[in-house]
Amino acid sequence: MSSVTFDLTRFPIPNKLFIGGKWVDGVTNNTQSLTSAVNDEVVCKDLQWADTKDVDIAVESAAEGFQAWQALSKYTTYSPYGVCAAIVPFNGPLVCYALKAASALAAGNSLIVKASELNPFSTLFIVSLAIEAGIPPGVINCITGDGATGSALAAHMKIRKISFTGSLPVARKVQVAAAQSNLKSVTLELGGKSPVIVYPDANLDKATEFCCHFLMLNGQGCMLGTRVYLHESIFDEMMPKIEATMQAYENNLGSDPLDQTTWSSPMFHRRQRESVLKFIEDGKKEAKLVRGGDIVEGKGCYIRPAIFTDPSPNARVLKEEIFGPVVVVCKFKHDDEILSLANDTDNKIEAGMIGINGLPWAPNTTFGGWKQIQQSKQVATTQNSKTICGFFINDPYSVFRWDRWLIADKQNDWIIGNTR
Repeated sequence: MSSVTFDLTRFPIPNKLFIGGKWVDGVTNNTQSLTSAVNDEVVCKDLQWADTKDVDIAVESAAEGFQAWQALSKYTTYSPYGVCAAIVPFNGPLVCYALKAASALAAGNSLIVKASELNPFSTLFIVSLAIEAGIPPGVINCITGDGATGSALAAHMKIRKISFTGSLPVARKVQVAAAQSNLKSVTLELGGKSPVIVYPDANLDKATEFCCHFLMLNGQGCMLGTRVYLHESIFDEMMPKIEATMQAYENNLGSDPLDQTTWSSPMFHRRQRESVLKFIEDGKKEAKLVRGGDIVEGKGCYIRPAIFTDPSPNARVLKEEIFGPVVVVCKFKHDDEILSLANDTDNKIEAGMIGINGLPWAPNTTFGGWKQIQQSKQVATTQNSKTICGFFINDPYSVFRWDRWLIADKQNDWIIGNTR
């Protein structure tokens, strides 16, 4: 192997002070000698050595230079994208609209909102209030339509940013259309398969309520916990409680939704009911169906809430978002095992948001998850962050107190227990 040498004589050793753009001697002309650590030879015998007077001169020189330098551009400015688009889902039209519109308008953008074709009315109404609030005409617009309308927005050359909340297959189409048009910026907030983790020191009655919390929206929410992991020491005690809660919910199915005593709801569309029934049929081959899973006879889109246990590791009901009244209940033994189980899905985990004895979404934090369910978070753009909200028994500042809440979640984890 040949060696390479450098001719150091070509580069004179800088032995002076560099102040005010030039080489100068120190005020007192003090010098020091430096030797090489390689061979102990003298490298420089007269290196100028600054004292306090030289420091003062350097400071004055820097202050003088600052006067001219500060007049140059010294900060980063942010400009709005311009025309943005937002596609909101059927199950949270107002919340999703607020998340997308607030940041877009605050940054100075104009916005086109595509309402869900299945329930557009609330979105259309609230968008119309913009005029009454003093927002100029055209700044916020709302249109209706199906997938073709959404595709037109994603592919439009004058739209510079699009935010989509919905399913993973549709999100891929939005991403492709955005890339093939003008490479517009894309924010995606997709499905979840959130775990609820219950430790043996939890209040089991309250924990049961939250294990069945997904029923309040019939499982039709990306932030609902539809995988329940019970510590093996409490599994046999909690399962009857969960089944009883499911039965109480089922008894309320089909009631008038405008009656204040009604706390159940239908599937949002018959096509969604058929999708859920297909999941349930597949689940019977990969897990044990404990109860429910069939159609409630009569009018409306209702399914009896289903419980699965003992799923195979790759069961669809365990890994994929169902968006229906279906929960999978599993056992775990120790922390290392539950960390692995909770993260074993591409539908979110690692985990975007974590709640400890309380809701994991605080209004002053980012919103969203990791893995395939999120590309760029709502209310944040540059970091893959985690939101952890802990609510403990003796915390007087908790917004959600232990005596009212145990846990809730998004594409996130729900952890139930006094100290975890």
